[in-house]
Amino acid sequence: MTAYEVLTRACRLEDEIFCEQEQLALLRSISDTRKTEDIIIWIVDLEREIDDGIRRLAVMKKEIGQMIRRIPDSQYRMLLRLRYLCRWPWRKIAAKMNYSGGHVYRIHKLALAEYDRLLKEDTK
Repeated sequence: MTAYEVLTRACRLEDEIFCEQEQLALLRSISDTRKTEDIIIWIVDLEREIDDGIRRLAVMKKEIGQMIRRIPDSQYRMLLRLRYLCRWPWRKIAAKMNYSGGHVYRIHKLALAEYDRLLKEDTK
């Protein structure tokens, strides 16, 4: 798996959890008006799935954070943390780092290469 795949996997899981939480809120609003057993069972099952997803996401983000800490370059570390752990948009990252958008993309490419290098080092 590449660095980009590892990093975006956590982002996708976080998006899935958000969608499940939205679905849960909708189900709860329905259950306020109609307390059917099927809806309540669905809510309980969805709550379990969300809790499981949150646990998996916490493990993924911990592992990603540990890998990022191993990157020697502080710019690379900051960019990867802001993008993949904090989920900041590119424009906000560029402003925080006082760089143009193009320069942030160049740093991102280099940071991913460094993350890839560490991934390969760990699989030896």
